[in-house]
Amino acid sequence: MEKNKTGVVFAWIMLIILIAFAGLLVYVKNFMPKENDNPIVEKPNDSKNIPTLTYIKESFQNSPTAQEIQKSGGNVSVKIHDENTLIFTVQTIEVTQNVSAVLTNNVISVEIEKNNIEALLPMYIFEGIVETTATYYNQNMSEVNDTIIHWNTFEYEVPELKVEEKDISMTLSIDISKPLTLYKPKEIYNSFTLIDIGNEDYQIHMNDYIIHYGLVEYFEEYDSTSFNVAITNTLNDERVAQISYKLYDENNNIIYEDDFDVEFTTEQNFWQYSSTIANDVDYNKIKKYSITIE
Repeated sequence: MEKNKTGVVFAWIMLIILIAFAGLLVYVKNFMPKENDNPIVEKPNDSKNIPTLTYIKESFQNSPTAQEIQKSGGNVSVKIHDENTLIFTVQTIEVTQNVSAVLTNNVISVEIEKNNIEALLPMYIFEGIVETTATYYNQNMSEVNDTIIHWNTFEYEVPELKVEEKDISMTLSIDISKPLTLYKPKEIYNSFTLIDIGNEDYQIHMNDYIIHYGLVEYFEEYDSTSFNVAITNTLNDERVAQISYKLYDENNNIIYEDDFDVEFTTEQNFWQYSSTIANDVDYNKIKKYSITIE
């Protein structure tokens, strides 16, 4: 009798286990979250959606700035120092200089010492990083050049580019998680135009060239005045352009005029050029200028 009672108890225990196991199977089949029910959502700024340090390292040599350094007799090499730092080594006849670019939270920063003639090299390196980043986002390099020029020369605000001033240095930075907000000129001139010397928000489109700006600049320490211009050959071919400029007084009388040639190649379609104005020209009388290019 005791033996039969034990068998019944055992049967009930097995039945309870089977019911519990069956319930578990039903839960697993119908209610347990599947692997694809909650897929991992990639962050918009995931590293494969923005230029990596490896991309910048490998692509930097093709930037207009790097090519310009090389054409001037210099050499630029790039290496990744650690997970978040690029080291650019610039070698010229006069100097060998290392420039560090540090990546933090999708922002690359370059620190530059003030009042140091060698500070031009870190500035060029930073501009090359900006160009390389823009290339990653397939942005037009002429528009990128225009944006860098107006940000650097005329303090045009570009949300992705920042300058932090310090006592003896400044830090330039670029947010690489997005394309540059490109500069758009307020006016585009297609023919001869008198331009106020304070007007910096325009372009001249003429004879397959873009003139990005003209700048009359006076240097008190040297008692010298210069006329500066930036030009793009939109055809990207080999040619020599003749640029003529004239300076005018408040009554639109010509007080100075000059011309110069710029040689373009298939590799070099952009130039910034500076021409020294004769010392007998009074800077304070210059009110307007004109530029033509053929």
